[in-house]
Amino acid sequence: MCTDCSNAEIKDAEWWEDCKYRFKRLIVLHSCRLAQNYRNKINDLETQHDLQATRNPACNAEQIKIIKVKISDLLREKFDGAKIRSRAKYLDTEERPSSYFLRREKQNAAKSTINKLTIEGKNITDTADIA
Repeated sequence: MCTDCSNAEIKDAEWWEDCKYRFKRLIVLHSCRLAQNYRNKINDLETQHDLQATRNPACNAEQIKIIKVKISDLLREKFDGAKIRSRAKYLDTEERPSSYFLRREKQNAAKSTINKLTIEGKNITDTADIA
């Protein structure tokens, strides 16, 4: 095998690793932006609800109802994501969102996390060192 070929393969591998790193970073930033937008929407709707409820609840009943529907739609979307991430084997489509799915999601995340790593007889528990 010629040295030019092996150098080209190394450069291709480095390029590919750089692309994967940049793409991952882009996805993480986008996900953070989406999460922040979601939190802002919920906070804005809750603020609107509080304002409408304190003014004159009788006159603003229809607006309050619309705001409650929007909040419940956002929360349903959150719980639907939790259902998927919980990896529950049997999902009832009519089942109401519950803390069960959020708890299962946390358990699955805990299972996939490396808390302790043993290298050359030394136990490493620091997250940064494990990474």
